[in-house]
Amino acid sequence: MRILILDSGNTSAYHVMRTLARAGHEVHLSSPEDALWSRSKYCARTHRSPAANLRPDYENFLLDVVRAVKFDLLIACGDQEAEIIWAHADEIEHHVPCLLPDRALAPIAFSKNAAYRHAASIGVPIPRTEFPRTAADLGTVHARLGSPAIVKGERGSAGSRVRRVANFDELEHAYHEISALDAAEGGTPSVQEVVEGPGFVVHALFDTGRALAICSHRKEREYPVGGGVSASATTVHERELDAAALRFLESLHWHGIAKLDFMFDRREHRFKFIEMDPRVSASIDIARAAGSDQLLMMCDLAGGRHMEPRLDYAADVHYRWLFPRDVLSVLARPRQMLGFARDFVGRRRHFDLELLDDPRMGYQAVRQLCAYVRRDIRRRRARAVAAPHAAPLRDVVATRHSHGRSSNSTDPRPHSRR
Repeated sequence: MRILILDSGNTSAYHVMRTLARAGHEVHLSSPEDALWSRSKYCARTHRSPAANLRPDYENFLLDVVRAVKFDLLIACGDQEAEIIWAHADEIEHHVPCLLPDRALAPIAFSKNAAYRHAASIGVPIPRTEFPRTAADLGTVHARLGSPAIVKGERGSAGSRVRRVANFDELEHAYHEISALDAAEGGTPSVQEVVEGPGFVVHALFDTGRALAICSHRKEREYPVGGGVSASATTVHERELDAAALRFLESLHWHGIAKLDFMFDRREHRFKFIEMDPRVSASIDIARAAGSDQLLMMCDLAGGRHMEPRLDYAADVHYRWLFPRDVLSVLARPRQMLGFARDFVGRRRHFDLELLDDPRMGYQAVRQLCAYVRRDIRRRRARAVAAPHAAPLRDVVATRHSHGRSSNSTDPRPHSRR
């Protein structure tokens, strides 16, 4: 098959490209000029694109590419790219399969607020959530939820629009900050209770409402710290978690791939739905490592092959997204260093980059990591000069996106087995 991947700059594009190319598929990458993954040996061809936030230009580019080149599958790896596909699905799917559900589900797929309301309506637990219409409602919201609380944008991914607040003044400030970011996309922030407990992720593939594959993992470290993407994780079998994810997607008669985030609330001893991504996510490769190769199954589904459900996967598979996420997570929260170092020994670990297998890609990834570290050092120095008595930057990074979770803490609830 000839497959086009829409790169958003996160590592999922590389994992998709590597998995599919190793299976013998011809993989093309659509990416901006400075894309890291285009240097990989697994990239058959790169189509230089405008940035996805330049929406009219990107839409025209994408339509031109799928008209000019015969592709057998189109895969989006970012929110903006996925939204553009959904918006032009009728025309795009005339040229290439996209594996999308009913277009009427777009509000739930791309709006956290709509997803919360839907989850609550079908009995999937969510954190206590308030939806203030304006800043004037914040007094009532604060009286109901108290402090600390979480202000969360209706849009955004990887914790980019999540703020933990300790009092009403911080609530007001965070609400105005996130409102300004959401306004451009027609969204409004929500305010949630803080859920104390570890984070979990469920990857699933569906065929018109029928589950074909599922794989769940527990986050051990993440970046940004306290609300970002998995940096180190272990697959788990949790009946309650998987049941909640399947109930959510089955109720939507979902088609294609999706990723759902949950947290385990230690106080209430149950999993709570946090958000969903209606696309391939940055942590998808852990499913392949656990024996649930949802990317190759997507190819079979796009090719019209009959698919029998393959819901089994291996538990206790440990995976690390070392460059740059796991390294950056430790720089942001140095007390994780012991666990970071311990993860290099003992049981077998799977890594996102195999440096000897794809050396040019590995070299570029290390260069990118060094650039991240240099930028972080400059930010710390600038902050120290501007406010010499302020808290260290790592403390700000560690708490800014926190949802009350502790990625290294031990869950008192034993993992249930299927």
